[in-house]
Amino acid sequence: MKQVKLYTKDHCPYCDAAKRLFKKLSIAVIEENLESNPKERERLSRLAGGYRTMPMIWIGDEFIGGFSEVNALNDRGELLLKISLES
Repeated sequence: MKQVKLYTKDHCPYCDAAKRLFKKLSIAVIEENLESNPKERERLSRLAGGYRTMPMIWIGDEFIGGFSEVNALNDRGELLLKISLES
């Protein structure tokens, strides 16, 4: 299984929606709140090709996007497969 990392901020409805989706699917995530760490948020934004909104979701070493992208993967039946595939 690939590790799922969820980078969030306070008072973010899309962050909350992503957490609910992963919980509903029984997917363990490592969550890191970046509210008080703007340098890390900027670093991750650069790694993600300039992506600026929250949440930022990574599966293994692959940047997936935010809630909309993860939800779309799930709707297509690809999310669990992507997480379970070995690198």
